[in-house]
Amino acid sequence: MQLDFKFYLNSTGYSIASQESILSVRHIDPEFNIKATFLNVQADAGVSRNRRQIFAAMKATPPASEQVSLYQSIPYLYRRLRHAKKHIGFCVFETINPPKEWIKLMNEMDSILTATMFNKRIFEQAGVTLPITVIPHCFDPKMFNKDVKPNGRYDKTTFFAMGTWKNRKN
Repeated sequence: MQLDFKFYLNSTGYSIASQESILSVRHIDPEFNIKATFLNVQADAGVSRNRRQIFAAMKATPPASEQVSLYQSIPYLYRRLRHAKKHIGFCVFETINPPKEWIKLMNEMDSILTATMFNKRIFEQAGVTLPITVIPHCFDPKMFNKDVKPNGRYDKTTFFAMGTWKNRKN
């Protein structure tokens, strides 16, 4: 069985999460059959040459006769392709009110994956009736050096976000 992993290949959060998930699976089982399908036109902006080569090779993988289709993206891009035996969506959302259209599209898949219990709860409360499995995002711990200490005024991090989900008057 082949996993047809459909994702963005760029520097966005969805893409980085997808890349790390794929590389984690390959780390555990280098022979796991993954075909990469890029959801964006310019599929390499902000991606290292090494990763571009890895994912280009996966894109060139011939399609198998039996596939599971996995979309790690916003639900507007989900499709139920005839050749796939199963259709899975991987979705995250930052607030408590996902768009109603997302819920409808998620319910058209066979199952949903998400990264947190928070997302599982909000999707269920919003009306997703399919099985939802929580799979936390992966990361490569070798990319982080625990011995590095921040310097001076950078020993603290302040986050600021300001926004709202509403129609604009213009």
